[in-house]
Parts: sequence; structure tokens; C-alpha cells
Amino acid sequence: MPTPPTGLRMSRLLLLAVLVIVSAAAVGTFAGSGLPAEIGAWALRVFADVRSASPFS
Repeated sequence: MPTPPTGLRMSRLLLLAVLVIVSAAAVGTFAGSGLPAEIGAWALRVFADVRSASPFS
């Protein structure tokens, strides 16, 4: 049985989500396409799903 996410693990997931969103925004600024914005939105949805599944939220 997997262990539930701890505070440290959740903060790592938050950091990963922020890095993905920031890098996608930076790429979108230089590339001028909508794909990085889609990647950022997808990362936010995944992070929200992880948070809602967590017993600590």
C-alpha cells in the first residue's frame, strides 16, 4: 500500500508544477505559440487533481 504524500512531497509537487508553468510561459513568450500555455494549463489541472486526492488537503 503506497504511503500518502507528506508535506515535503507535496511541496516538491508544487515546485515541479511551478517550474513547468514558468518554463512553459517563457517558451510561449519566445515561440509565440499556444502550445506552452496548454502545457501550463495541463500541469495546473494535474496538480489540482493530486491535491484533491490528498488526504491532507
